[in-house]
Amino acid sequence: MATFRSELNYRSIQTRISLSRGSLAVILTIKFKVVEDQFLIEASKILAHNSKGFSGKEIVEIFKFYSSKFNKEIIFKEEKLKIGQELYIKRLAFKKNLEIFTDEEKFIIISELCRNEKFNNTNYTNTLEENLYLNYSHLNTFYKKIKQLDFEIISRTANILNDFPESKSLYTIALKNLNLNYFQRNILDELRLSLELLMKSLFNNNKPLENQVDDFLIYIKKGGGSIEYVNLFNDILEYYCKYCDTYKNSDDNINIEELEFIFETTSVLIRKVVHLKQNYS
Repeated sequence: MATFRSELNYRSIQTRISLSRGSLAVILTIKFKVVEDQFLIEASKILAHNSKGFSGKEIVEIFKFYSSKFNKEIIFKEEKLKIGQELYIKRLAFKKNLEIFTDEEKFIIISELCRNEKFNNTNYTNTLEENLYLNYSHLNTFYKKIKQLDFEIISRTANILNDFPESKSLYTIALKNLNLNYFQRNILDELRLSLELLMKSLFNNNKPLENQVDDFLIYIKKGGGSIEYVNLFNDILEYYCKYCDTYKNSDDNINIEELEFIFETTSVLIRKVVHLKQNYS
């Protein structure tokens, strides 16, 4: 018997796999990142902000709804937000109610509240939702349908894009749309444009993506890439563009596994082009 463990501060889910021959059993410990307390603090500050967030009455009504939906007993059920004689400020009451729910339920609650009409697509709720999807997409109930995606790699790719806000914005919108399982053809446009804007910024030109190949390959060669390696990236970019062009005007029934592959291919290309430009300029 062998046990594989990660040193990361993740929640563990153990799966026992019995091999068909012999009595050897292997326990795989799969680690999933849990919602950190600091993230709940930030979410509560934004969603229960003194002037821009939900009122005390709204907070109570919101959590009564989710209490019923998820069959949970919440702490604050009255508008005065009191425990005994102690009166709580809104953001602390919001956080204490939120902590009652599972991580998967927290994901749903925060995501839905970020899109509440009260905030009208504001920057601070957009940023909160982006961080939610970048760090905790595995908690989405749709995750079982997109289980092939490596969210740690996606999170690292998004961090690489911190210096390229337009590109990062499109990348994170694509991730959110994939998680919500809608606007599938838009996901292709968002991913392609994210990569295109990145290349335009790095190579200081205004070329469309399909015309960026030569500039990209120059840095592959500078990095000591073999002819075969250069040709590989040439073919990847060529067929990447063809695929996006083919399906950009299609309906929303694009195969989910193909979307996952395009997402991860985009992530690889983003990381590669930034690395090459930074190291071989």
